[in-house]
Amino acid sequence: MGLVLLKELNNGLYQSKDSDSYNKLIMAINALPSIHVLDHSFYFEKYIIFFQVDKNSQDGLFFLSRATCNRYWQYGNKWSIVVDASDSICSNGDLPILYMLRRDIAEHESIDDVQKEVNSLYDNLNYHIGLEKYTNGYNLDLTKFRIVDEIAYNRDKKLKNIGI
Repeated sequence: MGLVLLKELNNGLYQSKDSDSYNKLIMAINALPSIHVLDHSFYFEKYIIFFQVDKNSQDGLFFLSRATCNRYWQYGNKWSIVVDASDSICSNGDLPILYMLRRDIAEHESIDDVQKEVNSLYDNLNYHIGLEKYTNGYNLDLTKFRIVDEIAYNRDKKLKNIGI
């Protein structure tokens, strides 16, 4: 694959038992600067990824907004970023603003449809990180993004799993 957005998750809370696709997407979103994924779930005919954004940087939120926009992604009309007020207090003093990347699931749609879109969004995030015209045009500092070599990451993960 090459270089991809990826930030290892420290908490089992994020790990989806349904599919590795969801975990890869969550780790890619978590690799965006100033975005902190809190949870994700299927909830009343919706797939939702809950996250917060540090108030000192909008690079990650801008990047995610652009990658999920229907002008730059074929499924962008089915996904939205929703802003809400959280009930919890942020330890860093930020206001408790909660963001949700949300996909409403219609009656005629299945979880397989959502999983296909999750894979596509993961690919689209990584496609955008490789567009120099885009990243340079918006002065996005790629050193703030967590970008890793996917082959090396997968190799290290397999070695760790077998105890080496």
